Amino acid sequence: MSTTMNTPRIDQLRKLHALDPADADVSYMIAQELGKGNEHAQAIEWYDKCLESDAAYCYAYFFKAMAQHALDQTPDAIKTIQAGLIEANKIGHPKTISELTSLLEQYSA
Repeated sequence: MSTTMNTPRIDQLRKLHALDPADADVSYMIAQELGKGNEHAQAIEWYDKCLESDAAYCYAYFFKAMAQHALDQTPDAIKTIQAGLIEANKIGHPKTISELTSLLEQYSA
């Protein structure tokens, strides 16, 4: 696992997470910040925390899959996308369904 990326933004978000570990939004924001810094393995862990708190947080599936793909974990990325499609279909979110389907086609090619 890579070293922990610390920026003022991530530090602030970690403090918020400590106050409410079940807040899916904060876990997602931490994952996004880590992803921006190419800390993909850590980002995946935070996307998982987000999804543990809210399985219907569909964009977490999208960006988790992108992080997995960046780490050459394409089969795992495909499984993540498929799980995201199940959730997106449950809640009826056509934009997310379209984006996940497009990503699935790209990674399956």
